[in-house]
Amino acid sequence: ILVNSGHTAARLAAFARTLELASPPVLVAPLGLEPVFQTGAPVASERPYFLHVGTIEARKNLAFLLSLWRRLEETLGDQTPALVLVGRYGWENEAVLDHLQRSPNLQGLVHQISNLPDAGLARLMRSARAVLAPSAEEGFDLPAVEAMASGVPLIASDIPAHRELVPTAKLIDPLDGPGWLKAIQAATRKPPRAPAYAAPTWDAHFEGVARFLGL
Repeated sequence: ILVNSGHTAARLAAFARTLELASPPVLVAPLGLEPVFQTGAPVASERPYFLHVGTIEARKNLAFLLSLWRRLEETLGDQTPALVLVGRYGWENEAVLDHLQRSPNLQGLVHQISNLPDAGLARLMRSARAVLAPSAEEGFDLPAVEAMASGVPLIASDIPAHRELVPTAKLIDPLDGPGWLKAIQAATRKPPRAPAYAAPTWDAHFEGVARFLGL
């Protein structure tokens, strides 16, 4: 079995133990990145913005993120940064839709984009004050890795997958509202510097898979 992170491997092993099943050999093989995320130009933007990339669904903790943006607007007014959500609508997204439809103070501040090609996403990502990844659970979180590889600051939930794959990001408990507000406000006032990061590659991925399979 090939898995994308050590956290996924641990969850798989726990699942097998629950069912009293013997697991076949498991290889942790992180996903590689497309080259476009490591080169290219940013986009111009008059208003500072933050970026979230991923399916709009309950697991991504977006209702929490939108609650933060309502609080930011109440505090910062016209100086509130924009929030760009890149991704399609997924399952159990009623709370997110409720925030977007019933919060007049989010109109013009929160934007949703879907079907964005990698080149467009890379340019949009490169100009963001930070990429936000408040997920309650992830197996790998490719957008978080893409952000770090692009040299973009990442503010992410303090969960096992993020601690494993993007340990130098700004990691905050996914329910720590004051902590997230403080980090976003600080990044709005002054663009943070992204730490150095060695991104996983597809070459390393397939070399590991070949060794694992004895090829």
